[in-house]
Amino acid sequence: MMRFIELTKNLITVGNSVGVTLGAEAGKMGKGVRDEIGVIVFEPELMDEAVARLEQDDRNRYFISVHLDGGLIENNVVYGHSVRNIRKEGGDCLAILGPFDSLRSCIKFKSRVEKDPPEKTAEAYANAYREFITD
Repeated sequence: MMRFIELTKNLITVGNSVGVTLGAEAGKMGKGVRDEIGVIVFEPELMDEAVARLEQDDRNRYFISVHLDGGLIENNVVYGHSVRNIRKEGGDCLAILGPFDSLRSCIKFKSRVEKDPPEKTAEAYANAYREFITD
């Protein structure tokens, strides 16, 4: 089974080289100095898609897209699409919430925000999602 580090880091420059510090995270995987490790670089907003591709299964592929359609909020469950493709849907994209490990938890969250909707801001929806996954 492939093991990977899931994080975002700032790029650092040393002379003419650009790198990412991974020491502590690699240590958690039992990797030390001179051990080999593969690194895949991608944009932070594509992390969910990268994780799903690394695992090559259906985990982390359920999202909820929150769009404004004529001032009304539309919450749609989306499966198997990248965040980039979800953003291209019609209407103004307010937020993309996820990943959810299962369709059941995705629908449970969707029901929760429909019963008690957050303010119409991306930050409010992001906070509602964080509260849900830490319950």
